[in-house]
Amino acid sequence: MSGVELGEYFHKDYSSDELSIDFGDSISKELIRLSNSNDKTLFIVLTSSIIALFKKSSFEVSDNILLRTPILSKFGGDLNNVINKLLIQKGEISKETTFKDLLISFKNDYLSSMKHQNYPLEKFIRDELHNEESFYENFSLLTNIHDEKILDDFKYNLAFCFSRGVDDYISCKIKYNANSFKNETI
Repeated sequence: MSGVELGEYFHKDYSSDELSIDFGDSISKELIRLSNSNDKTLFIVLTSSIIALFKKSSFEVSDNILLRTPILSKFGGDLNNVINKLLIQKGEISKETTFKDLLISFKNDYLSSMKHQNYPLEKFIRDELHNEESFYENFSLLTNIHDEKILDDFKYNLAFCFSRGVDDYISCKIKYNANSFKNETI
């Protein structure tokens, strides 16, 4: 079962729309400082923020927030010869979890998933997630290290497409299933 087939299973009625958010100069500078000007670290900080937001907003009821992220594509290599084009990111968060704890936990999970990115995704879903469906709902990526075009191959409810411009200005394009959300609720 390919990723597209799995995605179609969850979103038979699908229509994509998007909106953009600019983080502004002061927030962008603080995020760049916090990530030590490293794009992989910036991605971890931004995605951890999304996980915390999901938990805070009761978007997810589980203590595990699952997201899809593309493999790192901006560092060369032939993406046609990879086993997976996606990684599953698991953010474990409870009411007691501090943001620092979430950052450390997500960073460790992210680095581990990078090491094991050639483990067959379908086998991982079956063995580790017990066919849990919720991770197919959401994406997170940073266009500086991921190829946003991968979203064309998958269906999702929410996709957070962060971008760090040449002037270190950070923005986020939120793509969403218009059959699940209204623009006003995003």
